[in-house]
Amino acid sequence: MQATNGARPEVKHPEKLKKKNPTSEEVKARVASAVIPTDPQANLDEFQLAKLLGVSVHKLRRDRWAGGGCPYVVLGGSVRYRRADVDAFLTARVRRSTSDQGAR
Repeated sequence: MQATNGARPEVKHPEKLKKKNPTSEEVKARVASAVIPTDPQANLDEFQLAKLLGVSVHKLRRDRWAGGGCPYVVLGGSVRYRRADVDAFLTARVRRSTSDQGAR
C-alpha cells in the first residue's frame, strides 16, 4: 500500500483486532441454549450455571469479583464450576423458614 501525504499506510491485522464484547442479547441467547450436564463430575461454564440457578451471567461475575457465590476453578483462563461444588453450595443454602439463619 502506498501512503499519501507522508502518512503511514493503514494496515489491518485481523488477528490483532480487539475482541468485541457480546451484547446482552447474545449473552441471553447463549444462556438459553446452554445444555446442563447431569454428571456429578462435570464442569459447568458460567452460561450453564446461570441457566441452572436462574440468575444472570453478570450476577455470577459480580459474585466472583466480590468473593462470594458458588466456588469456582480457573482452567486455562476459563472459569468453570464443578457440579459437585454447585450441589454442595445449594444444599448449604436450604432453609426451612424465613427465620432460619443457616449459611448465607
